[in-house]
Amino acid sequence: MSTNVTGNSNEESTPVSTSNQDAGRSAVISRHVLRPAIIATSVTYLIMPVIIAGIHISLKQLNTTFWITILIGYAGAIFGWLAGLMASPYDLKEEKRLTRVTAWVSLLTSGYLIGKLEPSISLLFKDGNLITQPLYGVRLLNFLIIFVCTGITVYQYRLYSEGSPAGEAHSDSEHHS
Repeated sequence: MSTNVTGNSNEESTPVSTSNQDAGRSAVISRHVLRPAIIATSVTYLIMPVIIAGIHISLKQLNTTFWITILIGYAGAIFGWLAGLMASPYDLKEEKRLTRVTAWVSLLTSGYLIGKLEPSISLLFKDGNLITQPLYGVRLLNFLIIFVCTGITVYQYRLYSEGSPAGEAHSDSEHHS
């Protein structure tokens, strides 16, 4: 569909997007980007506790250590959500706000928390414990897997979801090219 620009008959007509075209673009983005990311993250969330339980059973450590490992995985989800959120601001105003929050979070973690967590962190790397103590490696991998899955999903959702300014700008740039 196209419309002529009124007032100047020499100008070419410009395409006007219809709501059906916009809905079609949103459906394509959802089908090819968001749905696979959400499915992959959901599958990971459902499978990880089962895998972790299997590992704990094989190590004969299914007591409270299992729940600590699950808690570490949920911490990975929270930090992944935060990373995905900060990596995909909707606009300049939100980017400015997120930059301020990032500065405060990095200030807090670089000083106080690192000092408090140092004994635990040094225990991981002391005498190769990360490799010789399988549970330490399992917990680290659990944290990293869930952190990355959540970060990617939040980033893609904020970037491509219907109604997000970034998603609309992305759709507009695809439409005009």
